[in-house]
Amino acid sequence: DEEETMSVKRWISGAAVALAGVGLLGALGAGQLEDLSLDRVTVGGKIPGAEVLNDLVGTTPSPAGDRQAGAAPAAGPAAEQLELLPITEYRPSTAYAREAFGQRWADTERNGCDQRNDVLRRDLRETLIKPGTHGCKVLEGTLQDPYTGGIIAFSSADPTAVQIDHIVSLSQAWDSGADQWSPERREQFANDTDNLLAVDGPTNQAKSDHSADEWLPASAAARCDLVGRQVKVKAKWGLSVSVSERAAMQQVLASCA
Repeated sequence: DEEETMSVKRWISGAAVALAGVGLLGALGAGQLEDLSLDRVTVGGKIPGAEVLNDLVGTTPSPAGDRQAGAAPAAGPAAEQLELLPITEYRPSTAYAREAFGQRWADTERNGCDQRNDVLRRDLRETLIKPGTHGCKVLEGTLQDPYTGGIIAFSSADPTAVQIDHIVSLSQAWDSGADQWSPERREQFANDTDNLLAVDGPTNQAKSDHSADEWLPASAAARCDLVGRQVKVKAKWGLSVSVSERAAMQQVLASCA
């Protein structure tokens, strides 16, 4: 029955861990642990007793090990750009604050319209523009949300239904090198339309300031699009990626056509 099956599985797993432990102790005595990579110790794509082995040697699988067993390496322009991004090597000495990125929705393009409405006009369809605003302010429109694929009606009377997302969040940018920038450069980044996207409000709240290793859309196509955009923005602005973030991005890009 189910309990007996689970007992057998636990015995097999325990035996595997014990054997692996013996091998590890032998390797330790021989001074060979430096070259050990747990992502090579796999059975059916899984590491038996990985938590126990990690406790024994104090290591975790390498970023490459986060990809599915047998998966092709990431390819394409985004993957090539990703490999050139520096790895985050430090944490800023001061905490992120929104004020460090200057004016919200500044008209950095000097076209007479703020960045928020520039993005709404770009991303919405069937837009209604407020008269007397020189074609700037969007009153109504329809959005096909890039994260969920849903169709959302936008109205300026309810700004929460459609929100503007920073593809690479400001706090993530701060942790990835923006803390070293001038205030002027940070304001330019916060209002860069390449890093702004009109999206479903609740989904934007769920994404929050998360990176690719913390949050991704449910749709495979949306994941490919988001990660591709994040890599492009980070490459454009010289931002770094963490080890786990890069591994998550590699896994996504490996599945993209």
